[in-house]
Parts: sequence; structure tokens; C-alpha cells
Amino acid sequence: MLVHIIGLAVFVLLFVLSVIRPVNMGILGFAAAFVVGLAVVHQPARTTIAGFPVDLLVIIVGVTLLFGIAQANGTVQLLVDASVRLIRGRVAFLPWLLFVLSTVLCGIGALGPAVISILFPVGMAVAATHGIQPTLIATMVGFGAVAGGFAPLGIYGIIVTQSLKSEGMPIDSGELAIVVFVAALLAGVIAYLTAGGPRLWRVRAEVDATKPKLATSLEQKCTIAAIVVLVTGTVGFDLDIGLLAITLAAVLGLAFSATLTKATHHISWNVVLLLGGVMTYVGVLDKAGTIGWLGERASTIGTPLVAALVICYIAGAVSAFASTTGMLGALVPLCIPLLRVGHLGTLGFAAALSLSAALVDTSPFSTVGAVAIASAREEQRPAVYRSLLRVGLTLVVVAPLVSWAVLIAPGWL
Repeated sequence: MLVHIIGLAVFVLLFVLSVIRPVNMGILGFAAAFVVGLAVVHQPARTTIAGFPVDLLVIIVGVTLLFGIAQANGTVQLLVDASVRLIRGRVAFLPWLLFVLSTVLCGIGALGPAVISILFPVGMAVAATHGIQPTLIATMVGFGAVAGGFAPLGIYGIIVTQSLKSEGMPIDSGELAIVVFVAALLAGVIAYLTAGGPRLWRVRAEVDATKPKLATSLEQKCTIAAIVVLVTGTVGFDLDIGLLAITLAAVLGLAFSATLTKATHHISWNVVLLLGGVMTYVGVLDKAGTIGWLGERASTIGTPLVAALVICYIAGAVSAFASTTGMLGALVPLCIPLLRVGHLGTLGFAAALSLSAALVDTSPFSTVGAVAIASAREEQRPAVYRSLLRVGLTLVVVAPLVSWAVLIAPGWL
């Protein structure tokens, strides 16, 4: 039992250190996997390395590379600009337009930080000009990222479904996407109604978001076609997402080599490092039997429903200050024993855990909130910080409880 306690204590320490120090948790995870593996679990380094999630990271690299091409050659900006012009001065539609754009972009494989970096400058500029509350822009973009991020091609969705599949508990990625989308949409409706959305129907203005072209029309058309092929191939023909994305990126790179060079900088190596380190350490815990031990504890010290609620609260509280990607990559494998012994619905648990970890991203200490504050006008930033702090703390309390009560406790998923 001492081995399990040490392993879990180190795991908690990784989260704490990554919050109080600006160090990628993946780096700490690799170091912890090496030290704990040798000194505590007494397993050779090759066994520790075998826990590195190669399949998952190939998917992340491939999808973010293809989206990086779309961002580098202006295809993403082209789609954003075209969509913004559709509102034709109807400012009341802008928050929902940003929600839809965030959903679509994250749904086709873009990482949340990349999407909000594109949408927040436009959204906050229009908000400042036409009297829209910055908090409304922040929450709509953030909830849109949640709505799309758990799609079959979304990074969050890939992490959750692949983690469960690797543990022999697969779920339908489409069903997960639908459940999370509906929940995020409801959160968006509440945000719109409570943050000044209705009064915007009295405001009209011309919205001009045109930008200089970054590439030829042919290149952008080819990129859009590649994204369509990726969606069709993975959803319709069950092709490997990562390898197909890399293949499409290679084809585009042969035709437009300059763009491919720029696109490699858009690959989120920090996320790759984060997931690689965290999941490698989780692999050490699995080899040590800690995962099974947790399952035994869950079946003896309390009801599975209570344990599930606690885990959802842990996900929300930690994710408000740390990486949602890291939280999902770490907690999903640790929840497997509870799912096996607790007779809980796998889909419902996965969706509730996902929502608990992702909806709190509007906290000023998380990525969405931080970028929103940075994108607001300087004189507005203190007020935006206070507002997002209230929203974030509210979601830390409410999101896990509501997700648990609706998706886990009834046992209907």
C-alpha cells in the first residue's frame, strides 16, 4: 500500500508544482515517472517508456499540423472574416457568431488556445466599440470551444475517447460530442441572457473584419478540401485521424512548401509534452497496480456516486488553475477502476468529467480567461478580471454538481 500512497502523493504534487511554478506538468511527469519507476516501483526504464502514449500524440501532432497550415495560409482568417460579414451590422448576433466559430474551429481539430487567439482580438475590439460586455465575449468563445472541443476530431474528444478505448472501455465519440455540445450550448444561453445579450438587439453597426490575403485562392481552396477529406475519412470511413491528417499535410506541403514550414510552428509541442509526461507517469501507476488499488478502495470506502462527484469537483477545481488537457489526460485513466466496479454509465461519467474540467476555463487563471483579459482594452482589464473571477468560481462550484446530477446520478447514459 505504501507504493500506491507514494505514487498518488507524487501525482498530486505534480499538479501543485505546475500551478505554483511556470513549469510544464509534462516535464515534471517524465521526471516523476523515471524516479518513481526506478526507486519506488522498481521497474526498468524501458518499461516506463513503454507507457508513452504514441498513438494519441501522433493524432495531436497530425491534427494541429493540418490546422496550422490552415492558419498560416489564411484559410482560418478567411472563414472568420466571411462569417463576421454575415451578421451585417447586427451586433446582437456577434456573441453567437463567435460561439459558432469557436465550436467549428475546435471541432475540426484546432486547439483552444489557437482558436481564442484568433477570435478574441476581433471580438473584444467590436465589443469595445459597440458596448458589448467583454465577459459575454469571453464566455461565448470559451463555451464554444467546449462545445466543439469534444467532437470526434476535437482534441479534448480525442483525449477522452482514446484514453477510454485504451483501457477497454470505448464510448461512441459522436454521442460524447452531442452530450457536451448540448450542455455547452445551454451554458452559452445562460451567459447570453445574464451578461447583457438581450439589450444588444437595439444596437446596429457595420462590422468590418477584412484582412490582407496571406495566400493564393487556390491554396486556401485546397486547404478547405483537405479539412473536408479529414472529416469524411475519419467520421465516414474510420481512418486513423493522426496519420490521415499528417498525410493531408504532406500533400499540401508538397504543393505549398513555404506554408508547411510556417505551419510546423503551430504544432502545440507544449501539449504533446504535457500529455506525454502525464500519461507516462499514469502508466507507471498502472504498472504498479495503483489503478487497481484505487478501484478496490472506491468499492469499499464509499458509494461510487459520491466518489464520482468528488472526482468531478477535483477536475473543476484544478482545471480552473491548470491545463484542461492535462486534467483530462490524467483523470480519465484514473477513473477506469471506478467505472469498472461502480456500475456507473461510462458515457455519462466521461461527459460529466469533461464538462467539469472544461467549462471552468473562463477562470482568469486558465487559458481562455487569461487571453480574454489580455485582449480587452487596458482600462477594462481590472473589471474583466473581477468579472471572470466570479464566473470561474461560480462554475467551479456549479458545473461539477450539475453535470453529476444530470449525467451520472440518474444512470441514463
